[in-house]
Amino acid sequence: MKTLILGTFVLALLPLYLSAQSGTKSTDPFLGTWKLNVAKSSFSPGPPPTSETVTIAPDHVSVHDVVKTAQGEMSSDWSYSVGPEGQPSPITGNGMQNSTVTSKRINDRTLEHTWNFNGEILHGRAVVSKDGKTMRYTLTGTGRNGESIHDIEIFEKQAP
Repeated sequence: MKTLILGTFVLALLPLYLSAQSGTKSTDPFLGTWKLNVAKSSFSPGPPPTSETVTIAPDHVSVHDVVKTAQGEMSSDWSYSVGPEGQPSPITGNGMQNSTVTSKRINDRTLEHTWNFNGEILHGRAVVSKDGKTMRYTLTGTGRNGESIHDIEIFEKQAP
């Protein structure tokens, strides 16, 4: 579940920040709705989510993911509003109190994040393909139990 939440956070935050920092919001490649391609993604330590959708608007990111656990399916909905570059933005929803994301735009198609999940620090990097159809999000760090986290998430842009 942690991997799902972290992956979702990273994906959601990255595009939001890019759109807020971009002077040409209407052409920002991160804007829109993105669906996780679970088959093309890898989650370590796992387990992967069964689905994830990220919607990125010029000033707001929302995430919905469904995780299949041994006990059944569990949904997660969370969001954040984009703040100034380098300043932490609070994450709201699904018990995410004390969680923030800080974003830095590298170029038009690349964004980096620092995620703080109630003291657990993770680093993410989102890159949108040149054709604007896919986004690769890499998430790394150390989990609450000391396990190494290394997720590579592939998202596909949905038609408007």
